[in-house]
Amino acid sequence: MTIQITNVSTAGEYTSMEVSNGTQRAGFMFSPGYIRVCNRNASNRAWGGLGREFCSMAEVREGYRSSAMQAMINAAEEWANVNYYPQLVAA
Repeated sequence: MTIQITNVSTAGEYTSMEVSNGTQRAGFMFSPGYIRVCNRNASNRAWGGLGREFCSMAEVREGYRSSAMQAMINAAEEWANVNYYPQLVAA
Protein backbone atom coordinates (compact mmCIF):
# COMPACT_ATOMS: atom_id res chain seq x y z
CA MET A 1 0.00 0.00 0.00
CA THR A 2 1.45 3.34 -1.06
CA ILE A 3 0.70 6.32 1.15
CA GLN A 4 0.87 9.84 -0.29
CA ILE A 5 0.85 13.10 1.62
CA THR A 6 -0.50 16.00 -0.42
CA ASN A 7 -1.96 19.47 -0.01
CA VAL A 8 0.19 20.47 2.95
CA SER A 9 -0.55 24.01 4.06
CA THR A 10 0.58 25.98 7.07
CA ALA A 11 -0.94 29.08 8.64
CA GLY A 12 0.82 30.20 11.80
CA GLU A 13 0.79 27.32 14.29
CA TYR A 14 -1.68 25.28 12.24
CA THR A 15 -0.74 22.74 9.58
CA SER A 16 -3.16 20.70 7.50
CA MET A 17 -2.54 17.90 5.06
CA GLU A 18 -4.32 15.33 2.95
CA VAL A 19 -3.19 11.70 3.21
CA SER A 20 -4.31 9.02 0.77
CA ASN A 21 -3.61 5.39 0.02
CA GLY A 22 -5.07 5.30 -3.47
CA THR A 23 -8.62 4.38 -2.44
CA GLN A 24 -9.13 6.25 0.85
CA ARG A 25 -8.38 9.81 1.89
CA ALA A 26 -8.09 11.48 5.27
CA GLY A 27 -7.44 15.06 6.28
CA PHE A 28 -5.23 15.87 9.26
CA MET A 29 -4.96 19.24 10.98
CA PHE A 30 -2.24 19.73 13.57
CA SER A 31 -2.44 22.55 16.09
CA PRO A 32 -0.72 23.15 19.43
CA GLY A 33 -3.72 21.88 21.44
CA TYR A 34 -5.31 19.18 19.30
CA ILE A 35 -5.26 17.06 16.18
CA ARG A 36 -8.32 16.96 13.95
CA VAL A 37 -8.83 13.97 11.65
CA CYS A 38 -11.45 13.77 8.92
CA ASN A 39 -11.87 10.42 7.19
CA ARG A 40 -13.10 11.48 3.76
CA ASN A 41 -15.62 8.70 3.23
CA ALA A 42 -19.22 8.60 2.01
CA SER A 43 -20.57 9.78 5.36
CA ASN A 44 -18.28 12.80 5.34
CA ARG A 45 -19.25 13.65 1.78
CA ALA A 46 -22.96 13.34 2.59
CA TRP A 47 -22.97 15.21 5.91
CA GLY A 48 -19.94 17.47 5.48
CA GLY A 49 -18.61 17.03 9.00
CA LEU A 50 -15.37 18.54 10.26
CA GLY A 51 -14.02 15.24 11.50
CA ARG A 52 -13.01 14.19 14.98
CA GLU A 53 -10.78 16.02 17.43
CA PHE A 54 -8.09 14.30 19.51
CA CYS A 55 -5.50 15.42 22.07
CA SER A 56 -2.70 13.09 20.90
CA MET A 57 -1.66 10.76 18.12
CA ALA A 58 -2.19 7.85 20.53
CA GLU A 59 -5.87 8.84 20.77
CA VAL A 60 -6.06 9.16 16.99
CA ARG A 61 -4.68 5.64 16.61
CA GLU A 62 -7.25 4.30 19.10
CA GLY A 63 -10.07 6.06 17.25
CA TYR A 64 -9.65 4.18 13.96
CA ARG A 65 -9.41 0.41 13.52
CA SER A 66 -8.87 -0.26 9.82
CA SER A 67 -5.38 -1.14 8.67
CA ALA A 68 -5.65 1.40 5.84
CA MET A 69 -6.46 4.22 8.24
CA GLN A 70 -3.73 3.07 10.65
CA ALA A 71 -1.20 3.27 7.81
CA MET A 72 -2.33 6.81 6.96
CA ILE A 73 -2.14 7.80 10.64
CA ASN A 74 1.41 6.45 10.85
CA ALA A 75 2.43 8.41 7.74
CA ALA A 76 0.91 11.62 9.11
CA GLU A 77 2.63 11.10 12.47
CA GLU A 78 6.02 10.49 10.83
CA TRP A 79 5.60 13.66 8.77
CA ALA A 80 4.56 15.69 11.82
CA ASN A 81 7.49 14.44 13.90
CA VAL A 82 9.91 15.74 11.27
CA ASN A 83 8.12 18.83 9.92
CA TYR A 84 5.61 20.12 12.46
CA TYR A 85 6.56 19.46 16.09
CA PRO A 86 10.16 20.79 15.81
CA GLN A 87 8.73 24.17 14.71
CA LEU A 88 6.66 24.38 17.89
CA VAL A 89 9.68 23.66 20.09
CA ALA A 90 11.76 26.28 18.29
CA ALA A 91 9.09 28.99 18.59
